[in-house]
Amino acid sequence: MENSRRFRALPVYAVLVSEGRDGMSKMMEKMVITARAVARAIRSCGDDYMLLPEAASASGGDENIHMVVLFRARDDALNSVLVQKINKSSEWYVSGSSWDGKPAVRVAVSSWRADAEDAFGVVQKSLVAIAQAHRQSQS
Repeated sequence: MENSRRFRALPVYAVLVSEGRDGMSKMMEKMVITARAVARAIRSCGDDYMLLPEAASASGGDENIHMVVLFRARDDALNSVLVQKINKSSEWYVSGSSWDGKPAVRVAVSSWRADAEDAFGVVQKSLVAIAQAHRQSQS
């Protein structure tokens, strides 16, 4: 073992020892459930947003959603500033990405403390408010 490098596997090892296989499985399951709640919240915002890839959005199925959700606004002007508007609220954090050469929003559920019901409510409320404010600014 090299003494000049930190032990990068220690956090993973500590969680495995602390939680065991079943505990780790439950944590991962909770994160997948939360990501699927985020996807449902996005779908519930009507025609303002779309899940990506578009086939996932059209089918309405969650079986291909695990811990990362990718989406965009249907309005190109809103889509170009959506990441900044979401992060400005400090209620949830997303990163920018692209899909088919256009800007997209990437949500990665990475905390075992995330709650599906809370995530659904925060995401839905935030996205509806952002879309409404954008429509008002355009008129």
